[in-house]
Amino acid sequence: MLKGLRASSHCVKSLIHSKKNVYSGAAACLSTMPIKEIRNPHEMKFLPQKDVQDYMSFLPKFIEDVTSKEILLGYPPVNQRMKRLLEYMCPTGKHLRQHVLIYTYKTIEQHHGTYSQENMKEVHKLCWCLELLNTGYTIMDDIIDDHDMRRKQATWYKIAGSATANDMMLVFTSLNGIVRKYFNQHPRFNEIFDLFLTPITPVGLALELETTNFEDFTVERCDEIAEIKTAYYVGNHPFLLATLFANKELQMYDLAKKVFYYLGNIYSAQNDVLDVYGQHITGKNSTDIQDNNCTYLIAMALEKASGTQKKILKENYGKKDQKCVDKVKEIYDELDLIGEYYKLEEKYLEKASEEIRKIPDEFTRSLIEKLAYVQSFGLIGVNPL
Repeated sequence: MLKGLRASSHCVKSLIHSKKNVYSGAAACLSTMPIKEIRNPHEMKFLPQKDVQDYMSFLPKFIEDVTSKEILLGYPPVNQRMKRLLEYMCPTGKHLRQHVLIYTYKTIEQHHGTYSQENMKEVHKLCWCLELLNTGYTIMDDIIDDHDMRRKQATWYKIAGSATANDMMLVFTSLNGIVRKYFNQHPRFNEIFDLFLTPITPVGLALELETTNFEDFTVERCDEIAEIKTAYYVGNHPFLLATLFANKELQMYDLAKKVFYYLGNIYSAQNDVLDVYGQHITGKNSTDIQDNNCTYLIAMALEKASGTQKKILKENYGKKDQKCVDKVKEIYDELDLIGEYYKLEEKYLEKASEEIRKIPDEFTRSLIEKLAYVQSFGLIGVNPL
């Protein structure tokens, strides 16, 4: 089930050019691993274009509903402010959760012979509620990390300044109202509503913010943060929403949890690598080193570093000084952390594959394998299309 990297015209330009010139825009080093590509999370899309167009076409109506008097009390300046925010943020981004939700829902309904295009309109409402949740978390992340850029455009935080904190509260408050408005008659409403209130991602973020000591910068701690901040958010949450909304195959979630856990670890580690080596891909400034963040890169570096290298890392990590950042990056290059990342990736891919092989039901195994194919960039399973 575990496959080698596929050559694909859809892959981003490799950050690795040769064994003597490994990183684009970084110091050269000799990698002990085969030359591979750092994959771009924006490639994790697999719905037919028609499905994407149908989903995106509902956005104007969704914004109209969210900014209505029923949800935001009918004060025109506030409604217009929220409208500007949603029009600025919602059309951009990867929309990974929506791809998981739509694909899972359609596959389940088609399997049971109950699929209808009319029901998809309700699913699109659910997808935009999920994106509204993501909008709130994105604003929160940009405030905490003082991001200048997000999705290759200025962050809302840099546009709105300190008022962004109130905008974030407006987003979360309006989310409660719109979920109630859309789905209060659904037989699984209480469970669906509770999923939007589960504080998994804020807890993950809090754990990350509280991990500031070098002694705590471990791969195990990175796995804990990834489990609740990434794996649940990107995979488990939309997957569970889809099964609840279909009101079928609810046992699937227990079978899929560990698969998404390992894929979430990979996704989180990829983000850490891209933060240092892929600014031209992400459109964000590299901030993990300056902000003293616990990442897979620093955790792997501390596992492998000599006493002298650890001393340099401790003296320079977490300082907003480009010279300090460059010294940290030099140690990363010396330790060949790209090669270490590939080893970590291979380990988690095999663990995810093992979990898929354990699934006894052929339909469930096939669906989860196809989702894993996309979230592992084609390294697990078969192409779903």
